[in-house]
Amino acid sequence: MKQRDAPTPNDAALHGRFAIAVFEDGGVLMNLTTGTLLKLNPLAAQIAAGLLQGSAMEDLASEVSQRFGVSPTVAAGDIQAVSAGLLDTGATEIGPSSVSQPASFDSNAAGFLMRWNGQAVLQVDIGQKKLTYHEPSVWTPEERRLQLQFALPHILSLQHQPVIHASAVRLGNGVLAFCGASGAGKSTLARLFIAQGAESIARDLLLIVERDQTLVVPTDGEAAMLDWVNAASAELASGSTREIAIADPEEMLGGPDLPLHRLLCIDRTRRSGVGIRRERLSHADELKLILDNSLIALDRSDVWRTLLEFCQRIVAADIVRYATVPMGLPALEAAVREYNTIS
Repeated sequence: MKQRDAPTPNDAALHGRFAIAVFEDGGVLMNLTTGTLLKLNPLAAQIAAGLLQGSAMEDLASEVSQRFGVSPTVAAGDIQAVSAGLLDTGATEIGPSSVSQPASFDSNAAGFLMRWNGQAVLQVDIGQKKLTYHEPSVWTPEERRLQLQFALPHILSLQHQPVIHASAVRLGNGVLAFCGASGAGKSTLARLFIAQGAESIARDLLLIVERDQTLVVPTDGEAAMLDWVNAASAELASGSTREIAIADPEEMLGGPDLPLHRLLCIDRTRRSGVGIRRERLSHADELKLILDNSLIALDRSDVWRTLLEFCQRIVAADIVRYATVPMGLPALEAAVREYNTIS
């Protein structure tokens, strides 16, 4: 049997299939079809970036040789190995947390079809800027609101405005946000900060935008999103229509902007000590933590690319920390008081 030729950096299969975020301490490669991720060391990150940019083999080998102190021959072998790995396996080693949810999304040419426990519920047409419910009358008002709340982040993402699953409070002249999986304790932390004088910004849905190269939070963002959900549900409940206008991102960005000072990623398994301890991770690990809380489940390359670039800007702002908090409500209340004092 004839042996397969080694893949070359210019193989068409690489182009349009992946996107990459590169940092000094490594990188993250995203499969634009599935949204799955591959964490890369610095050498592999530079090679993958060069491959995706279409760099000539000789030029890329020279760059790798100079930066990492290896011979051009060794560099060329590393390039072939990374290229072969991408073509043969894709980016599948790590990926967004898979949590069982009632909503699922089927991308299509118009936008997406959302299913609820397997049953088709609504179709979003991004070009026509409309949402069409299949049978709104079969759902209770609460079910309909919940369905629309699941759909909304995906509607916004198709319009290049990602939404982060996070709680947030105003602390001083900026925003402190908490992201993490359901049950991690972000809502509890936010409530404790509010009880000690902080102002609520978001319970679950956090909008972050970049203005003049600064990451800011529109203070009325979540309220505007929930207003749309309630108004859309009421319009559908009237029975006069199955079609409504989709949410406009610009209408979600109301209220004064506040700078995002810190994004704490919390985990229900990290409970120890006293105080809120903050740990810096590699940029690649920080990026994955944010991507895990992006609320996006659409298999569309444009959505995934926008999300990766957006989360990369958050990491570059040096505001992400991995937090460990104490066990038990009394200790957590004391930790919040201490954090307020230090802040």
